[in-house]
Amino acid sequence: MYNATNVTEATLIVLPYIFCLLLDLPFNEDHDDYRDCSISNSSYCVKCPVIAKFQLDGDENGTIAKSTYGHIVSILIWLLILLFGLFGIVTNCIIIWILKRQKCTKAFDILLFALAIFDIVCSTMTVASSTGIITFFQNWNRGAFTLNWIYLTFLTSLLGRTGSTCITVVIAAERYFFIAFPNRLNTLSLFKAKLISLFVFVIAILLSIPRYSSWYVGPANKTDIPSLLNMTYVLHATGAEKVWYERLGAVHNHLDFWTPLPFLLTFTLLICWEIRKINLKKRELQVTRRKDIRAVQVFIPVIVFHFLCTIVPISHYLIMKLCKVIYREQNLAMLLSLTVNSSVNLPIYYLRASTFRKEARAILFSIIHRKSVM
Repeated sequence: MYNATNVTEATLIVLPYIFCLLLDLPFNEDHDDYRDCSISNSSYCVKCPVIAKFQLDGDENGTIAKSTYGHIVSILIWLLILLFGLFGIVTNCIIIWILKRQKCTKAFDILLFALAIFDIVCSTMTVASSTGIITFFQNWNRGAFTLNWIYLTFLTSLLGRTGSTCITVVIAAERYFFIAFPNRLNTLSLFKAKLISLFVFVIAILLSIPRYSSWYVGPANKTDIPSLLNMTYVLHATGAEKVWYERLGAVHNHLDFWTPLPFLLTFTLLICWEIRKINLKKRELQVTRRKDIRAVQVFIPVIVFHFLCTIVPISHYLIMKLCKVIYREQNLAMLLSLTVNSSVNLPIYYLRASTFRKEARAILFSIIHRKSVM
């Protein structure tokens, strides 16, 4: 969702979007853009392609001030990310525990197992990334470690989201064929399910390579630029960045974010259509067939939540592209939406699937029993 350009015009350096989120570059009336120059060498300047600011403050300079409303809201969003993130890590671990207790006897179980792993990665990295951003805003630490922490964990959270989205599409397709062609229930074997999960992991890695290879944290060429807050380390662009984001037009971002959505929507509509047709013949259904339909219906709310959690990232992306503004609250809200999407699965399974409900209660009882014995 982020792209950047490292353009050198004389001594003008265009900084990456992800780094501009952390900076307060002043508006330059002579050039009609946001840039700041070195005190010792006024010909050496840095520039941001967009301005980053707090949306609630309406401050054109968008200063990172601890007393602003936007800063306070950002702290609150961060606390919500911590809450949902830790909840998501624990609940997805419980899902894996339940699936292991059931010994993953179906292809659907393998796919749910893979989804839980991707969601753990996403939840963990959103917690880490938002913590790094708040650490920078609070001025607790602005060194190389914090910049690397923000940069790497943020990109890894996107990797987790990519895997989670792709495996959700696979599950939706599997659920559709599960009810649309009941005579071919075993066409997707355990081996094929594992192979597909591995393939999704490889796809997520490949789509993340352009991001990881485009930027790196290194020493600042000038340490006396006021807007860089006297930082000795900054985020630089690599030579690969120009290839991925200029020549190829950030095609990996579009493949990552936009491409899975129409497939997911199509399979979801097909599932709902099949369920509607089957419900018209409800009296003629066998008991096993009714159980199959209920198993499919369990996953529909997961897909609905996935679509709801794309609203904030889409709005954040459109505002950044059309208005050339990064609102810091929206950026953290985007991380919050990723965290929420990664943490809702167990509550949905618990409410809609009796098997998961029984297994979750059994696990909770065993934990409580162990503690009482100790």
